[in-house]
Order: sequence, then structure tokens, then C-alpha cells
Amino acid sequence: MVFITIGCDMAVYTPLSEADLQDLLSRFALGDLIRFAGAAGGIENTTYFLTCQLPSEPSRDYVLSIVETGDEPQILFSSALTTALHRAGLPVPCPIPDSGGQALQHCLGKPALIFPKAAGQHLVNVSVDHCRAIGEFQARAHKAATTLTLQHPNQRGVLWLNEATHALLGKLPSGDAALLQEQSQRYRRMSETSPDLPWGAIHGDLFRDNALFKDDRLVAVFDFYNACDDWLLLDVAIAVNDWCCDGDGEIDKGRANVLINAYHRVRPFTRCEHQYWQDMLCLAATRFWVSRLLVRHCPDLMGGKFRLKDPDEFREKLQCRMVNFPALPDKPLR
Repeated sequence: MVFITIGCDMAVYTPLSEADLQDLLSRFALGDLIRFAGAAGGIENTTYFLTCQLPSEPSRDYVLSIVETGDEPQILFSSALTTALHRAGLPVPCPIPDSGGQALQHCLGKPALIFPKAAGQHLVNVSVDHCRAIGEFQARAHKAATTLTLQHPNQRGVLWLNEATHALLGKLPSGDAALLQEQSQRYRRMSETSPDLPWGAIHGDLFRDNALFKDDRLVAVFDFYNACDDWLLLDVAIAVNDWCCDGDGEIDKGRANVLINAYHRVRPFTRCEHQYWQDMLCLAATRFWVSRLLVRHCPDLMGGKFRLKDPDEFREKLQCRMVNFPALPDKPLR
């Protein structure tokens, strides 16, 4: 018997029936579907938890991701990146191929991927040990991703920010509009100068809700659907702005120093990265402020349905970074 759990708090944009899931699973060798449940907390994509069982074997848990936004090249890039990181020994679940060797599927006309479900918990309280694990993971991932042959541009880069700024200016209070315009121009000037910053495949969204821990051990990093090629330092800034912040948007320097030093020990920061560190922290905050503003004011520009999260959180983080930020480790090694 299949047990189904779909609650009102589930972030399920594409409801699936048992028959839909049976059709999808018929392409795999995962066994019989025992139960499935919609997952809570999703922002951009639909997630289901599945339990399947092969004859004479214990049941196993899986994660089905229905990709609501993002084109096929984006999905193929993220799949290739997770596979490369998994093969490098990093705690990254990679998509399971079907019986014909294909990972990317379609369910009700939308791209779909199935992953093994990792055991672990999302963090409520972040310690310095958790930050150390994230810093080390990011550096190892950035180094491992150099073997990746696929490339994919950042879909939320300078052109996206310019278009979003144009769409939002007339919808914001004058102070917010001026701040957004200033930061958009800052990013455009920085892009035009083409700084010699290390570049490669990044996660692009490594928030606490995209990682699982067992005690202080990092057991899984997932949700690579915003992965792209960009400045590696941007990925670090995104992580610091989430993992190392207090409730007022200020950075906890103890946690931040642990994260960036853990990163630095694996992939030392360059002199150019020291020069642009504050810019990256501000850019990281601006991009998430803007994406949340678009969900509130211009949802059509986001290309799908999204849960609304508070944009003010990242406006406050941006304002904090403009006046105060942790230094990168002294004496860059190259």
C-alpha cells in the first residue's frame, strides 16, 4: 500500500498522483513504490520524498525533484557538476540514471531528477564547526570542478540585474530604489573592468537549507539548480552572508573568520580577491534582495511560482556590508 502525505504547507507546485510516480519509476530499477510525500520548505522547485523497495532488500529513500524553472542546459550542467563532485569524494548526492543510463527525465512535461536521500538534519543553530565544514567544502568543490568540461553562464548575472533593476525602480520607495540603482551600477562597472578573479563552477545558492549535518559533520550539499560559471569568490560571499549572520544582518566575525580561513587553507585567496571582497559581499546580498523583490513585485519575470521570502532581510545585509565586513586572511599566498 502506498501512503501519501500532502499538507497545506508543502511547496508542491506540480502535484503528482501515484500513477504519475509509478510511470516515472517504471524507467528505473528502484523497486516498488512504498510511500511518497511532498516536501515542505521548497522555494523554486517541487520536491517529493519517495520510499521504494526491491524484492528481498530493505526499503530505500529517494528524493524526486521536479524542476519548475531553468532550461535543459542548466539542468544538464548542474547534473554534471554534482556527478563530478560526488566522484571527487565530496558529500554531494548525484542524480540516479534510469535503466538506459539517462538521469534527466520528464514528468508531466517538466524536467525531473531522482537522487538518493541523505540522512541528516538542517541546522537551526550554526556553530564555528559547521562554518569550518562549509568553508572547506566550498574550496574542495571549487578545485574539483576544474575537471568539468561543461560550461554554463550565470543566468542571474549583470544583464539580469540590469533588467531587474529597470523593472523594480518604479515599485520601490525612493531610498530602496537609489540603493538598488547604486549597486546595479557597481556590479556593471566591476564586470566591465574584467578583474583577474578566479573563475569556475559555483553552487550559487549554498544556504543552510541546502546542506545536511549529522552533529558537526557535513553529510550532504544539494540543490545545485543555480549552479553556473562565475567568480569563485561570489560563492564564498553567498555562504558567508547566510552561514555567518546574526538576526540583524550583521556578520558574526568569529564564524566568518573560521569559514574563510578553512577555505583559504584549501584554495588560498588571491590578491585580486582581497581587493574585491567587499564588492562580492555586497553583490551577493544585492542579488538575493533583488530576486525576492521580483517575487513580490514582478513574479512574471521570475518565470515560475515561488514562495515569497522577506526581501528586507537582504537589504539589511547589503547595508551592513557597505560599512562593515570581515577581512580575508592576511598575506595571500599568490
